[in-house]
Amino acid sequence: MENFQFGPSNRYKCIRELRQAKLGESTLYWIVEDKTFAGELKILKAIALLSEKVKSDTEDEVKLLKQMNNEFIVKLLDDVSFTGPNSVPYRGLILEYLSGGDLGQFLANMKKDLESPSDDDDTDEEGEKEEAAGEDDDDGEVMKSTLKSTLKSSLKSSGSGTSGNGIWSENDALRLAAQIVFAMDYLHKKKKQVHKELNTENILISADGKKIKILDLHICSGGMTGGPSDYFYPPETFKRLDTGNVTFKRDIWSMGVIFHMLCTFENPFAGEHPPATWNNIIQNKRTPSKLPQAEMEALVNCCLKENLEDRVGNASLLMNHGSIKSLVKQLKNRVEPADMKFSLDETKTLEVVNDTLADENAELKRQLKALNSSDLTFGKKATSKKILKAISDGVESFNLKFMRTQEYEVAEGEYKLKIASFDNSKRDEWKLWITKNDKTIPLRANADCIQQDGRVLYSMKNIEPNENDGEIKCGETEEEQEARKSENPDAPGTEYYIRWNITILPQE
Repeated sequence: MENFQFGPSNRYKCIRELRQAKLGESTLYWIVEDKTFAGELKILKAIALLSEKVKSDTEDEVKLLKQMNNEFIVKLLDDVSFTGPNSVPYRGLILEYLSGGDLGQFLANMKKDLESPSDDDDTDEEGEKEEAAGEDDDDGEVMKSTLKSTLKSSLKSSGSGTSGNGIWSENDALRLAAQIVFAMDYLHKKKKQVHKELNTENILISADGKKIKILDLHICSGGMTGGPSDYFYPPETFKRLDTGNVTFKRDIWSMGVIFHMLCTFENPFAGEHPPATWNNIIQNKRTPSKLPQAEMEALVNCCLKENLEDRVGNASLLMNHGSIKSLVKQLKNRVEPADMKFSLDETKTLEVVNDTLADENAELKRQLKALNSSDLTFGKKATSKKILKAISDGVESFNLKFMRTQEYEVAEGEYKLKIASFDNSKRDEWKLWITKNDKTIPLRANADCIQQDGRVLYSMKNIEPNENDGEIKCGETEEEQEARKSENPDAPGTEYYIRWNITILPQE
């Protein structure tokens, strides 16, 4: 399918396989170029619609993907149907892509990189030559060269590590583990969904090795394939004890295997051949080596419990494990993965969180300054949601404007903002109110009625909210209108707008 184009106006072009298709496999994974977004790379999951069951299962998967709203789970960006070069009908799911590829390949590259002389200047020079040569190569080779160069530069500065070469630290491994658990908590707790096939192929990673996204929710699969994906299944799957009753505990076991690999770059049950590996899993016979990081050792051990009753029940419970608790707290407080630092010291964790909040507060102040220095036309969805987001983040005042005849309502999270105009024989009136969870937020406002040429027709200051419904109002009675018009006969009737200056009052 290389160079194959599909979608409306041939929007997407297949560049290279994300993973090599297995014999008899009807689902293909390709990296595609999106022409609409200047060649941005995305993932195509092409599902061959060979039966009514596959069509039904795919429809269920699409519905589930559309519900996903977590930073560490890939988002469904588009859904297209097309006929492939082999005349097979496909349903193409266009998904987010991270430039490091899948975690399995990343760890394999990491292992290879660790085994090479890390402090040899000649090696670095060769890497630079490879990168330079890659500029004239195809896209795939350029990515590989860039990835290797990025690994060389970023990993060398990451502190003491598993290999003794100082290029992969415990913090690096725990950072990824915390993101995986955070994503799986969302899947388990919010969506009541078992992934079923969590493995290193189904986790994408950024080129610098600091951020992940989980791929492929496999809502209707989860059966043995005889391939490497089986190496992440728990003993009960091999014993056929969970047939038709797969629980969250399968995902917990899979996470334990992945966490071990984050430290050693090898599956803990790997044997000389597949049957040997399967037998090791059934007997819970791990490679006889102690993990060099105590925190990861503890995390892995609580996941890889053969007895189901001893194994952690779900990812929500695993988030409280001491090995990743501080990192999960940082994720909850929007600390970027690259800035996360593991510590058993609560004070140090709070320092990282506070640094992030301070940065956000500085950005918020910058946005507020911009917000207060210009009149935003209310009614544009992006602007409206920006205002509500600013309110939820603690903005105390802002400006906005809207046309006299405009009525508008917009919601963002638990906040809602509404403006309405009323024109009757007694009063020309405008109302504004903001609610949080349907409860009115107390406001104070100034309002200017302004002509299109910028001339202020009249102003109202320190408008207090109505005691009954919390609305703030501005407007004129008929008498006030007539008096103003007699003083200014050129005043327009409808071509003007209201500019509000809103202050959020302290809430009880």
